[in-house]
Parts: sequence; C-alpha cells; structure tokens
Amino acid sequence: MKVPENKLSIHVDSVTKKVQENELNSDSMNKNVEIVSETWYKSVTLNVNDKYFEVDIKLDTGAEVNILPLYVLNIVTVKPKLSETNVSLTIYGNFKLKPEGTIIINCSTSKLKNIPLQFYVANVKSKPILGLKGCLELKLIERIDAIECSKISKNELIKQYKDAFTGTGEFPDEPYHITLKDNAIPVIHPPGRVPQALQPKSKETSDKLEKEKNYVKSK
Repeated sequence: MKVPENKLSIHVDSVTKKVQENELNSDSMNKNVEIVSETWYKSVTLNVNDKYFEVDIKLDTGAEVNILPLYVLNIVTVKPKLSETNVSLTIYGNFKLKPEGTIIINCSTSKLKNIPLQFYVANVKSKPILGLKGCLELKLIERIDAIECSKISKNELIKQYKDAFTGTGEFPDEPYHITLKDNAIPVIHPPGRVPQALQPKSKETSDKLEKEKNYVKSK
C-alpha cells in the first residue's frame, strides 16, 4: 500500500528532551536534526500491526532521530499503541512541537528485511524523516573514507620535517633589496591605541563628548 504524498512540509530543526517534574537527577539533552541540502528519498516498507506500507522517507544524515507523521499511522484500522516520551521537537523558527509518542516499526528495503527502528510520531503533514542511525542500520548509506590520525612524537615530527626546523629559513627566489633615502633618520612609531579602521569613528565620538562637555582633552 502506497502512502499518499502531502504537499505541506515542515522543517524539523532540532529535538530537545525536556525534564519532567517527577524526574530527579536528569539533564536536558539536545539532539541535532538538520535537513540535508539536497532532497534524498528512499522507498521503505513499514510493518505496522502486520499491515505493510510503502513510504517515501527523506534520508537526513544530519538527524539523530527518526520522525514519522501521524497521518501514516491513521490509515491503519487498528491503531498501534504509542509509548510515552518526554522529548519535544523544535521545528524551523524555534517553534516547539510535542510528539504523540514513539513506536518501534520493522522496516524493510530491497536489501534488508524487518529491521526494527524507533520513530517519534508527530502530528505534522510532512514526509517521514530517517536520521543518521536509521540510515546506517538499513544500510542506505555507507561510510567510505574515514580520517585516521596516528600519534607522532615531537622528535619524530622534527626528524620527518628536518628541513623546516633547520636554520632560520628563507623565502624562495632571490632576496628583496631595500634601499633607504639619503640622510634618512630611523623613527620608531609606537603601536596605536585605536585600530586604524576605527580611528574616524573614535574621533567622531571623541569630538561629540568634548562638545557635550563630558570631558576635556589633556594638554
């Protein structure tokens, strides 16, 4: 069964876990849910109460949770039971959205069958979102290049780049020749207290304060 598309789209920006009054020693937790720059969908089959739905899910590797709109579950004759959750969704514009609950659904693709994933169910008219963990578990994405950094000691680093640590060094090509004017007198200028780019604004403010007699310039 193919779930109909909905034209209204809601951007889920972040997920925040709120602490209930009866919960002690709990900390608030932020989870990042950001939409990828290019829309990327994958057809996934959901098994809800032994009823199978083919749903186009938006793959979002920046999301830490999976989002399932309530309308997907409403087409099931026997409504599934949702688990309570203390997590609240923050959508685009910093608007709060309280999920109806969470549910574990077996998901299948052309490669894998019946992989249980947790979804946050929200009353929104948008495409379902599959976060990073869900994408990895369904093997819809794969980490190909991983950055590896091996530890190296100071002595090994100096030995490996010996030319960079030998002598005072010099610029490539021929040296630049500087000639002073005849009878030039060397002068040392102390660093200015105000950056050159801010000097006009500083002078304008200084003149205004002096005009208002808030201070007098020292002689």
